[in-house]
Amino acid sequence: MSDSDNSVDEDITENFIENPTRELLAEGFLGFFSPIVENLDSKVKQTSLVQLNVNAQLDILQSIIKDQISRQSKQDTAEFDRALKSLNAIKSRVTVLSNVLQTAQDRLISMNERVTAINQTRSINQ
Repeated sequence: MSDSDNSVDEDITENFIENPTRELLAEGFLGFFSPIVENLDSKVKQTSLVQLNVNAQLDILQSIIKDQISRQSKQDTAEFDRALKSLNAIKSRVTVLSNVLQTAQDRLISMNERVTAINQTRSINQ
């Protein structure tokens, strides 16, 4: 680079730094964009707070759902146990009735055999 190139660069830099138009433009841009940036910053903060609130609500909901599932599981287990006990009681009654019927049938067969034997004896004796 030559001395003339250096002096041109220095002139441009000096003009840029001390340029009142540049300062006015910078202030204008700051004045224009500052409310927008502040508004966006405010919205981002609000969104973060809402996200934290939603996250806390989701944690609460998750806890409630876990409790409900646990209670439902216990309730289903209790209902299942009651149904199982009821079925076992019915099974016991059916078994008792089956035994009673089997005993009654055995007695009827025995009585039928006796009646048949008595009838045979009578028919032989007559």
